[in-house]
Amino acid sequence: MATRDELKKAILELIRTDEEFRLAVAGALGLDTILNELKALRQDFNAMLSRVINIESKVTNIENRVTSIENRATGLEGRVTGIEDK
Repeated sequence: MATRDELKKAILELIRTDEEFRLAVAGALGLDTILNELKALRQDFNAMLSRVINIESKVTNIENRVTSIENRATGLEGRVTGIEDK
């Protein structure tokens, strides 16, 4: 009969070398559920990241438009001042 330490070593060796055994142990421990949750979280994160990138692009566009409007307003102020000075 194998000692407890020998059994531990044999189990660890099986985990390292036997994929089917490793997956069975992971399933028994509920690691497959955790892995599936992590995959779902990664998908959610990637979707949110895409949305953030899209929003950043829109904000940059709005900033450029505001700058353009500010420049035009400054030009119009100058023209109004010129007209008022006449």
